[in-house]
Amino acid sequence: MRLLQLAPALLVGAGFLAVDGCAHLSSGSVPSPTPTASPTAIAATCNQTAAANAQIVAISPLITPTIAPTYGLISGYGLATSGSSSNVAATIVVAPSAGIQFFNDDQANSQLRYSAVGIPGVSAFPGPTFTFPPSTVTQTGAQINATSSWSTGLLPGQCYSQVFTISGPGAYFFGDYTYYALGNIRDVIVATSSPVP
Repeated sequence: MRLLQLAPALLVGAGFLAVDGCAHLSSGSVPSPTPTASPTAIAATCNQTAAANAQIVAISPLITPTIAPTYGLISGYGLATSGSSSNVAATIVVAPSAGIQFFNDDQANSQLRYSAVGIPGVSAFPGPTFTFPPSTVTQTGAQINATSSWSTGLLPGQCYSQVFTISGPGAYFFGDYTYYALGNIRDVIVATSSPVP
């Protein structure tokens, strides 16, 4: 399995280059679909370092889609372990009391902004015509639950989001504000105290 190496804060301005089965940071560009017009937004606050004890979820168009047996098509997000994230999407499985922080693993100087926005009140992904509320283009909330909105806002490259806490066990659907419909960038956080097989 190839891995995406998360960039340390000192490696700003880096992109991806696949070498020896791993994706390493380089000065290359990251391909991405062109977004449709959306509200003009100011980029989210750029945290340069990860919070202590937070589970890091990388956001990247290079994390390829897969079909999660329970949830369907997911893409663009990967739980980081020891500074690396798989280059194939997987559900984000964490403990019910976990803190989560998202990381835009694109180049620091990229004009593309990626995000994670909760989709409250659903038990499956909405169709491709779904749009997020305009207010979620900015950082919103600090708790991930099934009934209220939360958002990282549009994160600049090489930036971490605010820390979110999980409200308890459950499956929490989310996607990218701009690329949910364009690139199927979406995933599910599964908060469970049961071990994953």
